[in-house]
Amino acid sequence: MTVRKTRKGGGARLGPALLLLLFTLPGLPLAAQDTTVVADTLVQADTLLLPDSLVSDSIPPDTTVYVLPAIPSGVRPSDPNVRAWDRADLVRNPALTLRALLAPLPGAVPQRTGDYGTPQGMIFEGMAGGRLRVFIDGLEQLPIDGSVVDLAQISLAGIAGVRMTRTGGEIRIDLTSVQAEEPRPESVLEVGTGDLDTNLFRGSFSHPNAFGGGLGLAFERLDSRGRGDEQDGFLQSLWLRYHRPLGDRFVVAGEVRRRTAATIQDSLAPPRTNRTDLDLRLRVRLAEGLTAEAFAARTALFLGNDSLATTEIRVRQFGAQAGLERGPLSLRAASRFIDGAAGNDPFLRTDVDAGFSGDWGGVSGRLGIDSGDDNGGTIFGVTGWTGSLFGFSLYGSYDQGQRGWTPSLERALGRVPDSLAGPLPLGTDRTALRVGTRFSAGPLDLDAAWLQTEVDRVLPLGNAVDRGDEAYPGDEATGFEVWGRLGLIVGGLNLEGSLQQWDSEGFYRPERIYRGGLTFNREFYPTGNLEFNAGLLVEGRDGMPLPLEDPNSPDVARVPFYQSWNAHLLIRVVTVRLFVRWENLFLRENNQDLPGLLLPTTRVTYGVRWTLWN
Repeated sequence: MTVRKTRKGGGARLGPALLLLLFTLPGLPLAAQDTTVVADTLVQADTLLLPDSLVSDSIPPDTTVYVLPAIPSGVRPSDPNVRAWDRADLVRNPALTLRALLAPLPGAVPQRTGDYGTPQGMIFEGMAGGRLRVFIDGLEQLPIDGSVVDLAQISLAGIAGVRMTRTGGEIRIDLTSVQAEEPRPESVLEVGTGDLDTNLFRGSFSHPNAFGGGLGLAFERLDSRGRGDEQDGFLQSLWLRYHRPLGDRFVVAGEVRRRTAATIQDSLAPPRTNRTDLDLRLRVRLAEGLTAEAFAARTALFLGNDSLATTEIRVRQFGAQAGLERGPLSLRAASRFIDGAAGNDPFLRTDVDAGFSGDWGGVSGRLGIDSGDDNGGTIFGVTGWTGSLFGFSLYGSYDQGQRGWTPSLERALGRVPDSLAGPLPLGTDRTALRVGTRFSAGPLDLDAAWLQTEVDRVLPLGNAVDRGDEAYPGDEATGFEVWGRLGLIVGGLNLEGSLQQWDSEGFYRPERIYRGGLTFNREFYPTGNLEFNAGLLVEGRDGMPLPLEDPNSPDVARVPFYQSWNAHLLIRVVTVRLFVRWENLFLRENNQDLPGLLLPTTRVTYGVRWTLWN
C-alpha cells in the first residue's frame, strides 16, 4: 500500500462530482442490472504532473493519499507483442467501446452481432474459442456464457489504462482501474448523442481519502435503436471499489461490477444478459518492486427476460498472484482455482510471464497450464527482439500448446442434445511463428512480419449466435503483415496503414485485412491547452467462412466483403474535449460480421468529455 501525505486535516469530502453521479443514477433507466471489470496496472507514477494553468489553491490542506499498489505485469514495454494505451490515450481516442479501441490493430477481426446491446468479440489470426482473455487489475473476466469474452460488457468507464499482449498462442487484454493519485478527488464525465437515437452517459469518480481509504466509482449507459431504428439495445455498467490500508504493507480491497446488455433482435437468445462480479483482495507489498495478493471472486450471470425463463450461471475463482519488477527484469505468476463453469469440472489455471530487456534488446517467455479431469492443457511461448541499429531492429516469437475455454450458451440454457452430452473438447493445439523487422528514422516507421500458424481444430465462439459445442477441422496457413506510418509536411499530420495477407482463408480468418488513412494530432500554445485530433480512416476485409452449428454439414456459412470509411474530430480546450464521430461515410448497406446480422448503415455521434478536480 502506498501512502502519500501532504498537510494534515482535509477529511473525506467526496466533492460535487460524486453527488452529481449519485443524483444522476436514479434518473436513468435501470431496468437492466449487472456489470464487471478489474486490472493489473500498466503505468503507476508516483507523481502526476498537472499543467500550471490548472494548479488550484483549493486543494484541501493535509490530505492523505491512499494508492493501491500495482502488481507488476511480467512484460517489458519494449516487447513487440505489447500495445498499450494510457489515460491520455484513452481520453483522446474516438472509441466508445473496448471492441472499437482494439479494432484498428493489425489483423483484428471484429465479431459483432449487431449494434450496442448485442454480443461483440474480437479474433486475431483465426484464434477463436478460448484464445481471447480479459483481465481487470489482474483478475480474469471469465467467458462463462461462451468460449470468448463478450467485449460489449467490458466497459471503458473507470478504466485508466489498457494493454494488449498479442502472441501466437492467445490474446491477453489487461485493463487498469482508475484511482486518485493526487491529494484531491478527480472526476471524468462524458455525454454524447447522435443518429439512431444513440445516447451516451459515462462518468467516473476517484477519491484519494474517503472514509480512511481510496474510493473509485464509475457508471455508463449507452443506448441505440440500431439499424433502421428497429433494433433497440443498450449497455449499462456500474463499478464500485473501496480499498483500505492495514498497516504499512497490507491493503484490503473489495469491489462490485454490474453489467447489463439487452436487445430486441429476434435472432439472439437470450435478449438480455445481466452479469455481477464481486471480488475481495488482500494485497501486500513484500519488498521494493515485489507485490503479491490473494483474491476470491464470484460471478453470477443471468440469461433471459420477463417473458422467458431465466437461467443463472455462477462461477467462483480463488487464487493468488505475485509480480516482481526490478531493473531490467519483470516477472509475474498467478494461479487460480475455477469452479462452476458450464460444462466443465473444476480446474486449476496457472500462468507465468517473465521478461528481461536492455539497450541490446530483450527476451520474454510465457507458460500457461490448465489442470483438471475434463479440462487440461499447456501452452508456452518465447519472444526475442534486438535493439535498434541504424534504425533497424529484429524480432521473433514462437508459441505452441493446447488451451481452450469450452462452455457454450447451449449448455448454459440446457439445450444440448444427447448426442453432444459429456465432456467438451479440451481445447485446440496451436503452433504459431512470427518473425519480423522494424525500421524507424525521421518521420517514417515501418513494421513487417512473416506469419505461420497451424491448428488441429477450431472451437466455436459458443455465444448467442455461434452456439455450437463441437470442434471443427483446423488448417495450416502462412502470411505476412505490414504496418507503417509516415509523417507528412504539416506537423502532426500522418499517413498510416496496415495489411495482413494470408495464403488462404480459414474459419474466422479472412484472406486479407487492411486499414489506413490520414490522422492529425497537435497541441497549440506553449501551455498545450488547445489540441486538435482528427482522422479519416478506412477498414476492410475479404469475405470469410464461419462454422455452422452442425459440424457434419457439408456447407459452411460465409460473410461477404466488408468495408467502412470512418472519421473523427476531437478538440480539447484545457481539460474539456468536444468530439464528433462519423461511421460508414459511404453508406454501405451490406456490412456484417456474422451472417444476416447487418450493422448500422451510418451514424454520426457527438458529445463532450470533461476531466475535472473537486
